[in-house]
Amino acid sequence: MKTALFALILASFTGAAFAQETAICFERKYSAEHLRQNPKQQVKTIRVTLTQEDNLYNSIEIETRKPIKGHTKFSSGGGCRIATGALHCGFDADGGNFLFDDQGKQAFLKVSSALFLYHTENSTEDESEGRDLILSPGAANGVYRLNSVPCN
Repeated sequence: MKTALFALILASFTGAAFAQETAICFERKYSAEHLRQNPKQQVKTIRVTLTQEDNLYNSIEIETRKPIKGHTKFSSGGGCRIATGALHCGFDADGGNFLFDDQGKQAFLKVSSALFLYHTENSTEDESEGRDLILSPGAANGVYRLNSVPCN
């Protein structure tokens, strides 16, 4: 159930339009032309979901343009906090950090420290070698412009 605190956080971070939502989502599907012009970019599709559980929580789903260790779908998640006009998020188990800067209908995800994501295809909960995708700060895989999308 949505809490008043979550509504306040969403309103202060994303604007009043999202204040009534229980989750907000941002996504980007890169075109073949964009990927051709940016051959070092690994990410084909990226989706960020922000939700309220006990605290503000993020989850990221990524599809890569080429398989990495036999996989193209990866995800991770963790907590977030609002500071200096942006959302500072991290992945659980020292999986890295990123800055999420909302610009209304768009947002920018900026990798602060290497992000470790786990493959999600044909994996089990106790799989130990899932940290297959690493996004590092830098031009090719460090900044993503995302668009606001429905969370369904």
